[in-house]
Amino acid sequence: MTSTAWLMPSDEFWKPDEVLVVSPARNYTVRDYKQLFKDIDYETGRNTFLNTSFFFASDRRLL
Repeated sequence: MTSTAWLMPSDEFWKPDEVLVVSPARNYTVRDYKQLFKDIDYETGRNTFLNTSFFFASDRRLL
């Protein structure tokens, strides 16, 4: 497992409306990880994040 998932910003420390990723199409916050991984067509990244998120994500429904 890659350590990158551990470096993802947590919804416990970042505000729900604080933009983390900016693209021409939209902005993404900690509440948009599911859509971000879908938009960049990176299902492996989402799955890796899901496998580690229970350690730090306060709301798994966001994933």
